[in-house]
Amino acid sequence: MNIAFTDLHKRIYSKPPQQPQPLPRGPLQPENLFQNPNAISLKSPRFRSLLVEVRMPKFLVVHPLPTSTTIEEAFIPAGKNAKAYSNADAYWVRSWCPLDEKGKVFRILSEWNAVNAEAVRKVLAKVPLPLEGVYLMLVVDSEDFR
Repeated sequence: MNIAFTDLHKRIYSKPPQQPQPLPRGPLQPENLFQNPNAISLKSPRFRSLLVEVRMPKFLVVHPLPTSTTIEEAFIPAGKNAKAYSNADAYWVRSWCPLDEKGKVFRILSEWNAVNAEAVRKVLAKVPLPLEGVYLMLVVDSEDFR
């Protein structure tokens, strides 16, 4: 049994490691990702979703809260409004809530799909949360590089 294990170990670890391919130069834009065929595997399950992300711009929305508060107080009413007022031009995808040392929310970061930033701002005008900014973003998943 020890001999079989050693043989298997040699077969697995005797292959030379592959060198990673360099990423395309310049800003990380959707069109630059396709310049390097090794940057994104066309067989990747995320490839199709990446194309959707390129077609419908994504936005990061930052909501700084004036004081740290519980998730029930800060997020649930705002989340219900964001979902209720979302439309075909701007819709809420998901949010992240960083917590302080006491486990309370002090900021809300939200992902939106929208035709432009103004469409997001129109929906957010009806949501009772302070707004720091709406930022255009590109989502790149590590699975796209495997």
